[in-house]
Amino acid sequence: MKYFFVLGRQPEISLSELEGIFSKKAEYIYQNKVAVFDLDKKLGIDFLEKVGGTIKFGEIIGELTLFKEIKDFILDYFSKLDKEYFLGKFHFGFSDYLGNLDTKLLGLEIKKELKEKGISCRLVVSKEKVLSSVVVEQNNLLKRGVEINIIKNNNFFVLGRTLAVQPFKALSKRDYGRPARDDQSGMLPPKLAQVMLNLAKVDKDSVIFDPFCGSGTIVSEAALLGAKKIIGSDISAKAVADSKQNLSWLGLEDKVAVYQADATLPFEFIKDGAVDAIVTEPFLGEQRGRVDILRQLVELNDLYNRTIKNLYPVLKKGGRLVMIWPIFMSYDQQGLNPNIFKFRLLSSGKNLINKRPTLVYGRPNQKVWREIVILVK
Repeated sequence: MKYFFVLGRQPEISLSELEGIFSKKAEYIYQNKVAVFDLDKKLGIDFLEKVGGTIKFGEIIGELTLFKEIKDFILDYFSKLDKEYFLGKFHFGFSDYLGNLDTKLLGLEIKKELKEKGISCRLVVSKEKVLSSVVVEQNNLLKRGVEINIIKNNNFFVLGRTLAVQPFKALSKRDYGRPARDDQSGMLPPKLAQVMLNLAKVDKDSVIFDPFCGSGTIVSEAALLGAKKIIGSDISAKAVADSKQNLSWLGLEDKVAVYQADATLPFEFIKDGAVDAIVTEPFLGEQRGRVDILRQLVELNDLYNRTIKNLYPVLKKGGRLVMIWPIFMSYDQQGLNPNIFKFRLLSSGKNLINKRPTLVYGRPNQKVWREIVILVK
């Protein structure tokens, strides 16, 4: 079955996550905005609850050679929908990923024909050519309506029906609504934690460890993914307390074990070779006030060197260490270059800043960007 996936603000990260989940390359990618995969399995509408980099996804319902064929195709598709869609007012809308189609005119023509058939309906439009996740959800285009996405593959117009959008409300609540936050040390977004866990190949049989758990974002998301066993630790007593408080708030306190420990010293609570994946964001350095970047680079490289070496024994053979390395954008885009010990660096992207095959996550005007590094034992 063919599905389309609308990629996030940083499409390379979104695509790497999806290709990791499906263990295959996309069939094609349209203008770095939409990826199409031909999958052997059927995806549930809850798929995006565990995927951090995708904005919306849906099923491909048709490929047409001419734009003028689209109206009749959609009317025919609507005619085959379950009757429950038309018990009240039927909502429908379009997202034009080509950027040059008059989808409003198309929608008005379809609306006119539906009304002539006695169907009460509403065309959902926005100022943008693409309907946002918020517009799609708040205008009943998922459960009681339909959003049709128009993309292209060579000479074909490809039509896809949206099945789900990113759960922006739940993500925002887990990010900004958690009771214990530490804005001073930086906060890893839950959706980036999801991406990292998926890049680490975490599943329901996985044993996961985060040795810099902070306020518990990664271990919380791992628990929501349903990992078998989850362990977190941090050198800071406050971080351990914050993690436990946030896990309790989510009702996940029984699913994660949290310890106070130094990530550069042997772990007393984990046996060698017991962990399937390590997913972590270590200390990224001081980010406020006057900072001696040169001194900080030396100290962070040392911290990461010792941590990577210390983490190697606890991983199983073939296990992955997915971690963040900071890039200081305000200081000539300087990043870290720690010794990866016996690990193998897995090629996952094209980092044009540090010329490495890694992924980079950041926003304009951010002082510190995140380099996502995948190491394999």
